[in-house]
Amino acid sequence: GMAFTFAGVEEMKAFCQEPDKILIRISRLVRAKPHLAHLLCVQDTIIAFAIPNFLLSEEGMLIGGSSGPSSRDVGTQTPTHFLPDRNIDPKYTWNEWELRRHAV
Repeated sequence: GMAFTFAGVEEMKAFCQEPDKILIRISRLVRAKPHLAHLLCVQDTIIAFAIPNFLLSEEGMLIGGSSGPSSRDVGTQTPTHFLPDRNIDPKYTWNEWELRRHAV
């Protein structure tokens, strides 16, 4: 049993004339804008409410995607020893005591 609420008597009469057509339009609307499903209280009644079904067009084709694999195995590697730079300062020192000796 489904229950429906209408804004007025005229809307109820319009729905009673073509209920299947209106339900199909609601289904298409929710499919295009899934955030409305909870507002319209149709998240339990629409069978195709699963997220993968939103990614399929009416013909069953994937929307906005490719037909290839969605993931691939890749690898990157950092070299153990980088090639020496040509901008090496031969006077550079990291020793604190040597730096103090030069300062005095």
